[in-house]
Amino acid sequence: MKIQKGAIISKCKNYQYALWRIWDTQKPLALFLTLNPSPSEENEDSATVLKCVELGNKLGFGGIVLGYIFGYRTDDPNDFINVTDPVGPENDACLERFAAQAHTIIAAWGIRGSYKERHDAIMRKIPDLHCFGITENGQPIHPLGVTDEAELKPIRVEK
Repeated sequence: MKIQKGAIISKCKNYQYALWRIWDTQKPLALFLTLNPSPSEENEDSATVLKCVELGNKLGFGGIVLGYIFGYRTDDPNDFINVTDPVGPENDACLERFAAQAHTIIAAWGIRGSYKERHDAIMRKIPDLHCFGITENGQPIHPLGVTDEAELKPIRVEK
């Protein structure tokens, strides 16, 4: 299976706003909203990217887009506390653009999504979110925590 790969990275290289893997252009896309990009994801697929591809294929999508609630590129999410802008100046516009194009939007940012109340901002900006489960602290489970039995369900947001 030939996979089209791409990413949107800021000119300064500090931020990555999206990454995609498309294997069937005749089928719809799923948007996974994960925590943050790894610097190496541009060139090689991380375990998270591979799991999202697996989940997307299993659900019948023709490709996946990874969007990030924090666009700052790091292997250690603890680095966010030392960064003035962990979200990135173009991140929200990019997320909204891909959300408008996606068939299904899957919240999958894991336990750290509540940093700086970012999860609330995302849920206000992007409606109709789904997830594979909720963590103990109330955040959508990260793709690497998704079990084979997990089902994709809508997230109910109190307004």
